[in-house]
Amino acid sequence: MLRQKLKYNFEQGIRLLGQIIVGTKLFNFPILMEIRDLTYRILFGFGKGFHCGHNCFIDREHRKFDGSIQVGEHVFFSHDTNIDYTGHLIVKDNVKITEGVSILTHARDIDALRKKGLDINNQVELIIEENAYIGAKSIILASCHYIGKNAIVGAGSIVTKDVLDNVLVAGVPAKIIKTLE
Repeated sequence: MLRQKLKYNFEQGIRLLGQIIVGTKLFNFPILMEIRDLTYRILFGFGKGFHCGHNCFIDREHRKFDGSIQVGEHVFFSHDTNIDYTGHLIVKDNVKITEGVSILTHARDIDALRKKGLDINNQVELIIEENAYIGAKSIILASCHYIGKNAIVGAGSIVTKDVLDNVLVAGVPAKIIKTLE
């Protein structure tokens, strides 16, 4: 357990320091943007063609040692995004996550908190399929486990349930607006 804790703290420290250094607007200059993208690819093992904007924060919270993130090729995380991989997050190829998006892969166990006073965070798995597009300032809650292929999440949406392949969802909470061809 001590070894796991030390490994976690070291890994998290390196990842957070790297994000602090390259996450600023200074790295918006073209050559420095390439350094930012390379840093994220190295720190997290992301696929080729990964790009992220400034203030993109990717974190595993609450000392959950087994949280994981996998990101495919040609994925775009815009600026001011908050990506939680306390649980398990899989982002497949050609996904676009636009500015101000928050993604959560854990949720508090409210019953345990209310009945027993326990602060328990349950981890979940979220898969974001190929060619999905998540609009600006959307929130993907831990109750969502799947965002389908070619799905579009409209700007400002709060996604509380799974999103099917080839649909446009929007609203609070997000609902299917139309099927895409």
